[in-house]
Amino acid sequence: QNVLRFDPGDADREDWQCGVELLGDTYPQGDVELILMARETLDRLGLKTRLKLSHPGIVRSLLDKAGLSLTDQLALYDRVLAGDLAGLDDVEAKLPGSASIRALLAKDGQGPDYLQNLETVLAPAVPEVAGSLRELAAVSKTLDGMGISHEISPLLVRDFEYYTGPVFRIFAG
Repeated sequence: QNVLRFDPGDADREDWQCGVELLGDTYPQGDVELILMARETLDRLGLKTRLKLSHPGIVRSLLDKAGLSLTDQLALYDRVLAGDLAGLDDVEAKLPGSASIRALLAKDGQGPDYLQNLETVLAPAVPEVAGSLRELAAVSKTLDGMGISHEISPLLVRDFEYYTGPVFRIFAG
């Protein structure tokens, strides 16, 4: 169905989306099954697609560790998704020993190796991020083993406080 967003400026305010909820503990097979189902549906429609994976827990862990309130986290994350990455510099300043948060989160990567690199760099300053990265890596490794191309995008979905596990978006057109 169509979804209308009330963003300022000239941005496109109407998106089309569909969704499926997965309830229960079927990780990572259930996540992979949903991804395959969505891709198959779009393939049957003849659409060329691109798959991106993420885990909102990555950003949530960093913002929690930086001491931001939930209200401030949501406001900052919305700004970041709108392209204003300067707020990530403030987060980095509050996390001694962390690498460039902006550089790490703003760049998409390829598969399990990229996730391992993120964990190596982020986990010493924010150990809480490791669980989310490992969950996402399990899905990524499964897809990789099936020969399914995908990207990892740490900054992918709105309302990151809603999601509890790996998420994906498939882009067509």
